[in-house]
Amino acid sequence: MGCGPTSELYGFIKSIYSRFPHVKLNFEGYDMNPNWERVQNITKDLLAKYGLNINFHYTDIFTDYVDVFHNKPSILVLNYVLSDIAKFKNKETKELFVSQLTHFIRSHSIRVILFNDIRYYGYKKYLDSGVQLMNLILENLSSDGLTTKSYYRYFSGDSYFGNEDWHPHKSNHLLFNNLQGNPYIANIEYCRSKQILTIIQ
Repeated sequence: MGCGPTSELYGFIKSIYSRFPHVKLNFEGYDMNPNWERVQNITKDLLAKYGLNINFHYTDIFTDYVDVFHNKPSILVLNYVLSDIAKFKNKETKELFVSQLTHFIRSHSIRVILFNDIRYYGYKKYLDSGVQLMNLILENLSSDGLTTKSYYRYFSGDSYFGNEDWHPHKSNHLLFNNLQGNPYIANIEYCRSKQILTIIQ
């Protein structure tokens, strides 16, 4: 959700297909901001040539979700979504969003959550970061009786953590080479986000 240009999709393809070339990948991206539509259409057209099922929706995932997976175990990617919620919404709205997302996860048999966001850790009292909102999601899932196992990762140069069991990545090199003349890659020389991979049992 909040898929934007779907950079995570290319990471999935590079990672999964290098080891499991015959896996069928179905991707449903939800983003209510239409600004990314042109880029998303390029991605959809390009990847369709490789037999990948890629779809984009410009509606509210909580009210207009189309369950093409039929409750089969699936992965929910939160790629730079929660930090936007943390930055632009008040605390009450943040808590409501987390409650809706927790319900969505339970209702649609989500089994894996991949969180990738800015490295700012924030403060639980204010819910002022993506990490804090993700932690609240995990607390809600636990309160609902679900068992979760989470893996916390960060890149070198990050110096602030909470009580979770954070581990560093071996390298902070970019997964893909920079394209010459790409104005959007300025000042992005290495990886610096935080990731949380959660498996729901």
